[in-house]
Order: sequence, then structure tokens, then C-alpha cells
Amino acid sequence: MSVDVQQQVHELAKKHFPFDTPNPGQLEAVCWAVTEFLAGKKHVVIGAPTGIGKSAIATTIHRVLEEIKNPGREMPWRTTIITATKGLQDQYVDMDRMIYDLKGKSNYSCPYNKGPYNSGQCRAMVKGGGCNKHTDCPYVIRRRRWCDEAKLRMSNFSFQIEACPAICMEDENRANMIIVDECHDIDDSIVDHTTLTYIPNMYHFTEQIGFPNFLSGMKELITLLQPYSKMEYFDTPADIATKSDQLHDIAESIIESLDYRLEEEKDSLSEKQMTVIGDQLETMQQISDKLGMLNNARDGAKWIINEYENTEDSCIAVIKPIFAWQVAEYALFRKADIFLHMSATICGIDEYASTLGLENYSYGELPNPIPLANRKVYYIPKHKVNAGFRDFEGLGDTINKLANRHRPENGLVHCVSFKLGNDIYQNLPDRTGAFIGRDRNEIVNEMNSHRTSRLCISPSIEKGYDFKGDASRYQIIAKVPYMYLGDPLIKLNSEYREGWYARKAILRIVQACGRSIRGVDDHASTYIIDSSFGRLLSQNRECFPQWFLDSLVEV
Repeated sequence: MSVDVQQQVHELAKKHFPFDTPNPGQLEAVCWAVTEFLAGKKHVVIGAPTGIGKSAIATTIHRVLEEIKNPGREMPWRTTIITATKGLQDQYVDMDRMIYDLKGKSNYSCPYNKGPYNSGQCRAMVKGGGCNKHTDCPYVIRRRRWCDEAKLRMSNFSFQIEACPAICMEDENRANMIIVDECHDIDDSIVDHTTLTYIPNMYHFTEQIGFPNFLSGMKELITLLQPYSKMEYFDTPADIATKSDQLHDIAESIIESLDYRLEEEKDSLSEKQMTVIGDQLETMQQISDKLGMLNNARDGAKWIINEYENTEDSCIAVIKPIFAWQVAEYALFRKADIFLHMSATICGIDEYASTLGLENYSYGELPNPIPLANRKVYYIPKHKVNAGFRDFEGLGDTINKLANRHRPENGLVHCVSFKLGNDIYQNLPDRTGAFIGRDRNEIVNEMNSHRTSRLCISPSIEKGYDFKGDASRYQIIAKVPYMYLGDPLIKLNSEYREGWYARKAILRIVQACGRSIRGVDDHASTYIIDSSFGRLLSQNRECFPQWFLDSLVEV
């Protein structure tokens, strides 16, 4: 990279940065990422600790690349930012009002009070002619503008992964860059949202429009899957891959036929007929894309059937991929040219890249801007909280002593399961201010109520919560959060990927440690009291961020 280009990137980074004064490391991250993209990298991964300001880094990289890559504005430079939660979507939009946001259809109110888009009542009204969804439905209108008009747009993992080519891969709507925020969760989302659900009865209309071989082919596919329906993983069988390809080709022919009718016969079609054909087209676009996934998975792909039934009354098969890397290209990485991955918890770049099958990538890690004294993590190996653990009285006593040390401050207990949370609560010598947090609104309200000595015990507050300032000044990790090996998907991943199982536990620990320290001026103490952490640390030290290791005090 020439000195002139580096200077240009630096000047553009300063020009487009949204705030007068950047946090330490922000501009450097922007310049580094942009130069890596300009040098030909497809994936740039940034480990950015909580409090660094990832949102500003992301939007600045978009605007710098937009000016460098598209100076003549012949075609808009499109960037899609995706993240796991609606709260993070709102955070981005609050910071930059130029971001065009799209949430799930349930977030948009029907003007006729018929429920979310595509619900039973919605479909009935559209088919009855009472609603033209393209002019009346807030969700459909916003989705169309998001797809075809917005340059800097925001959505969530599930929408981007499940979006069919018509929504996000045409020339007029495809992104040049996708920014994956909180990317440590993207592998789980890819697996969850590439589940293949085959229900032949959904496609009876294909017989009526002249394609009976699609419905019969779907039923044949269900029959072919029957030998694999015992909740055991399997490779991609050749006959099933062939049948899926045949059905994909028929589905594409159906889509072409429906497109032709909408375009060439629109003057002779009633509004009701147009709506019905539009619904059929959307249904076929969704299944066509999924049918192509089996045969386009990477070599070594493995699957498991979660649900299977083949009777006169019910015919269904639900297939799930075992590994994220086998479908990551199909699910996400074909939908843009370059990808920026950002998270405070990469926790081992080699394992992260391997999990997703990344090639041609660069990784950079930013220092933590929060002073070390404000984010201490104390490892106190007091109890070995494993499957055979029974000393709940001792565990409750330890947690009580730590809580008493911090009174009247508020705190959190991360406890992996509600059963363990209840055992802790029942064995606290003093339950003053303690409660088991099950409901998000209850947790947020309690911890921000200005009441003192609140202690939230919950397995569901490891991520997605911001306990800023006095909402929480300490937190206790009661048990190392290993995943349940009784789940076939987890067991198989742990067997095939040496570091996968440990990294998943490390991710949850580092995420939990960030719940109570949300900015450069914030402070909180964290205590890990499960002695199992010692082995996890000693065997996987390279997977922990350096800033986390710097914070760690082993007692």
C-alpha cells in the first residue's frame, strides 16, 4: 500500500468520523481495516473490547470505502450492518440517523389490526382484496426501501441469513460490504437459520399452475430421508442431493413462470390474483434457495434430522446442519463482496476462522480503553461446580460474603441454569435484595430502580444487557458455562473441532465479564469462584483476549 493511499485513508477517516474526539484506537482501526480491504482481503476481523465504540468504527469504514471505491457515484456503495439483537440495532440508529433500519415483521403494526405480515388474518385480508400490501403494509414498504434504496442499512442475523436472492442478491439490492457486529454469535445463527424444513402440503398450488412434478418430488424427498430420521448425523447422501437439485431446477422454472404472469399478464389480472401470485412467488423463492443448500454445502458436511413424519395426515422433515462452516458461504458469504467482523469476544482467531471456514482474512485486536483498575477479574477457586456438585450451602455462603463486601452496591450472579440459580438463592444466608431474574423487563427495572443491594441471579444475563454505572458494581460467575454434551450437535462439534468446546465456554465468560462495565468511565469487579476455570485457562490461554488476561487476578 503506497504512502499516498495510506495518507488518503487517514484523512478520510478523520473526515467521516462521527464525533469530534475519537476514543484511543478507533481511527487506527478504521485505517487498518480499510487498507486491508484495499489490499484484497475478503474478511477483516477486529477484536474490539467493550467501550471502544464499535458502531463509530463500522460506519466510518463504510463511508471511507464509499468515497474511495465509488467516487463517481455510478452505482451506490451499499453496506449492510447486521447484529444479533434489536437493542444493538437501536444503538446504531441512535448514533447515526442515516442508517436505514429493518426489524422483524412483528415490530410493524398492521393498519387494519390483522397481526404481523403473513399471519393467517393478514393473508386472508390480502387475498380478499381488503389490503394492498405493497401500498398499505408498513413492513412490506420498509423492506422494499431497505432492499432497493438504502445505502447504509441495518438488520439482524436471521433476516440476512434467511433472505432469498430476490431480496439481497440482485444487482439493485446486493451489499458491497456486510458488517457483522457481535460476530461471536454468527456461527450459531448460521446453523439455526439454515435449517431445512420440507412440508409438501405447502406446495399444492404448484399442481394447479401446471407443475405437479414439484409436489410429487417433495414427497419423494421426504421418503428418501426416512432412513436418516433417527436423530443420528449423516453425510450428504447422493440420492438426496440429486433430488434436491432436481427440485431446485423445477422451483426456478415455477418462479420464472410466476414472474412472467406478473409482468406480461398484469393488465388482465385482478388485484386479488396479483396478490395470490405474489404470495406464491415468495413461497417458491424461499424453498428454491433452501433446496440448493444441500448440494452446495462444503465437502465434509454433516446433517441431522430434528423432526420427521410421513403419514397421510402429516408429511414433514426438518434437517439441520451440524457445522457452521459447511453452509456459511451459502448462508451469508455469497451475499456481499467483503465482510467486516467485529466483537469484544473473538476468543481465538484460529478457531473463529475455522468454525466459519474463513479464508483470505486478517485479524487485529484493539487494546481495552477502560483503565485496568476499573475492570479487575478475581479468580477465587472456592468450589468445583461440576455435574456432581452438591455443596450449595457453601456456594451460597461464598456468594453472600462477596455480596456483603459490596453492600450497598448492586450486583449480578451468572449461574448457567435456573436450577443452579434457585439452589443458590435458597442457600443464601441473607437474601436481602436478592431475586432470580427471569423476565427482561423485571431485571432491567430492578437493577435501575435506584434501590440498593439488589442482587440479580440469572443464567440469561451473560449478553445483551447493559448494566451501566450503579446498576451493577460487581458480578459473580458461579459456574464455568460449558455447553450440554447431551445435545448431538454440541457433541459432534466438540469431537470434530478440538478447540470449539472450550472456546464456547470462554466466549460466555468474557461476555459475562462485560455486562457491568460499559464505558471508559465505568467500573466493576468480577469474581470467578468455580475452580474449573483454572483448567480452562491453563489449557486455552491463547483463546482469551490479552486485555482479559491483563485484568485477571488469581487468588
